[in-house]
Amino acid sequence: KMLLGIIKKFCLFVFLPLSISITYFIYSHLPEYSGKFISPSGYSNILIKRNEHGIPSIEAPTLKDAIYGMGVVHAQERLWSMDFKRKLVSGTVSKVFGKSSLPIDKLFRNLSFKRYAIYSLDFLDKESKEMLEAYAQGINDAVAQMKVLPLEYWLSWSKFEPWTPADSLAVGKLMAFMLTWDWTYELLMSTLDDYFGPEIADHI
Repeated sequence: KMLLGIIKKFCLFVFLPLSISITYFIYSHLPEYSGKFISPSGYSNILIKRNEHGIPSIEAPTLKDAIYGMGVVHAQERLWSMDFKRKLVSGTVSKVFGKSSLPIDKLFRNLSFKRYAIYSLDFLDKESKEMLEAYAQGINDAVAQMKVLPLEYWLSWSKFEPWTPADSLAVGKLMAFMLTWDWTYELLMSTLDDYFGPEIADHI
């Protein structure tokens, strides 16, 4: 009887509240899968549609409004992933994960992707800047309309800071950097080409 009582109390005071909380988190930040997204920032209202597989499409009157909508959709679908990449490229991961991630922050601060992204903004044409601003505003407006942030923010006790055009450029530089990680393979293939010729090297 005592064991049964403990189990009942566990289910009532631990399991049930935890299950309700997890369910609330999951469903409260799911994106609206159909209908208009009303912009509070002066952009045209956009229509977001998703097919049976959840793949979104955006209907907007101008390209800039569509880019704004893309920011909305990206925030709805991948906010934590985007924000983590921003922290990574900015060298601020330690704010979330503590001293153990300091070497990673030192590496990316030495690579200076965020600093060069800010520097690059001065050399962009007006239209490109407007597109970056529209995308950033779409992200920020989508976050502002979320009832709660994704579960990862609560688990890591972190907050979302407004997205900026420089953040988009910095994350782009990170993705370009990641595409260069096969440089050792490319160097090896170049050496094999020089030594054996391309016909033989292609079959090694």
